Amino acid sequence: MSSNASNEIDQHLLTRKPNTQKPPALRVAAGFSGPILLGLGSGISISAGFGAFGFSVLLDGIYQLTNLPLWLSQIIITLLFYAIAWLWAGIPLGVGTLPSLLLIGPAISLGATITPDSVSLLANLVAFTVGLVLFAVGISLAAAAALGPDGITAVSLAAEKKRAVPVPKSNLILNLSAITLGISFGGNFGAATIVGLLVVPILIAQLLPVIRASFKQPLLTPSQHARISAKK
Repeated sequence: MSSNASNEIDQHLLTRKPNTQKPPALRVAAGFSGPILLGLGSGISISAGFGAFGFSVLLDGIYQLTNLPLWLSQIIITLLFYAIAWLWAGIPLGVGTLPSLLLIGPAISLGATITPDSVSLLANLVAFTVGLVLFAVGISLAAAAALGPDGITAVSLAAEKKRAVPVPKSNLILNLSAITLGISFGGNFGAATIVGLLVVPILIAQLLPVIRASFKQPLLTPSQHARISAKK
């Protein structure tokens, strides 16, 4: 390499902003806050009266049919999905398994109590919009943290591994199946259910790259650090 090229590299290293990886604590925080926001958003949507998102239709249907709390049915279904993914395709779990299993259900129940029963249509529209955004942000945070799949994603990954079914396709099939079953149980189905299927993927596509980028900053190599120190 010529001396001019080497000097150019040195100058680039000196003028670039120092790159240090984000502390793992940020990913852990995202992995735990994501399921909470996801659940809150879904619960707020239910309370706004415009229908539930995806699997929440099934959870609400189970509640209408059996009076089983949303958080408990969510834990049971999630455990079932984890078991299927593990036994069928050996899909590994992770640290993110715990918040996905234990926090989403209670957050849905909490979110469902936030919006009062008797409010104006405008207030319900605002609540629904807030719920939709929280739902998308929660999914994006959990996905960006990559600490372990939620139940639906685990089964989708298993279908991809064993049957070569693309994750988006299997995820859509699972959600549509849950919505259909939930409706048959009397679950809260409405405009939000359709809007969620159409809009949430778009929001996630915008949010996920930004959040992932905030977690990924390449470290300088030891030789680059040494060259920067020598130039200062």
